Amino acid sequence: MGAKAGGIGLAKECAPTLGTNSDGHSALIHSAVRRLTPVECERLQGFPDNYTQIPWRGKPADQCPDGPRYKALGNSWAVPKFTWLRCRIARFMPAVVATEQKDAASH
Repeated sequence: MGAKAGGIGLAKECAPTLGTNSDGHSALIHSAVRRLTPVECERLQGFPDNYTQIPWRGKPADQCPDGPRYKALGNSWAVPKFTWLRCRIARFMPAVVATEQKDAASH
């Protein structure tokens, strides 16, 4: 549709793809990707700030390294997602319970 091979070019309604060559066509130019801090990850997961900052290998909580904190967050469930899911299920539970009670009463 007007775009050249290799992801370089311009089409009227299509954006070019990004190639792996070093011709300057990339998503980030003169920028660096920054790692999220443990506190930012905790917030994204729905935990309070410093929730994963606990005593570790005999050290006090304020000396807890980032690695175990990232691991704990990676092994956890996102609280907002499951709060939303619980609310969605609860909206439909009254109907299920009423149907089960009606079926039990008729038998």
